[in-house]
Amino acid sequence: MSRAGLPQLFSPARIGALQLPNRLVMAPMATDFAAGDGWVSAKLIDYLRARARGGVGLIIAEVSDVDARHPYTPRGLWSDELVPAYRRLTDAVHAHGARIMPQIAHPGPDSLAPLLTGLEAGRVV
Repeated sequence: MSRAGLPQLFSPARIGALQLPNRLVMAPMATDFAAGDGWVSAKLIDYLRARARGGVGLIIAEVSDVDARHPYTPRGLWSDELVPAYRRLTDAVHAHGARIMPQIAHPGPDSLAPLLTGLEAGRVV
């Protein structure tokens, strides 16, 4: 089907103050392209840049934990040290007109902390 046949899908949209170029949204998908220490990798940037270049209006990046001690995955947004790497990712997506947001998580009792950090799941230390 052509864009002409789906005018609403390809028209701009707003979510609150966020202006989207269209209504194509990429749901979060586990790629395991993040670096092992939670940092954004070049492979992850390239992958999401390609989706933005392909016309996705909003990318919801795969699950990222907010607590390094109680992770659900090895990816995270738990430290200000990660901001420059996430800025590079955001800039790469924005360069193609798309917007990006994280899927954030704190798994509580479902944490992989026993495997990844040796802490008891769901306990705040």
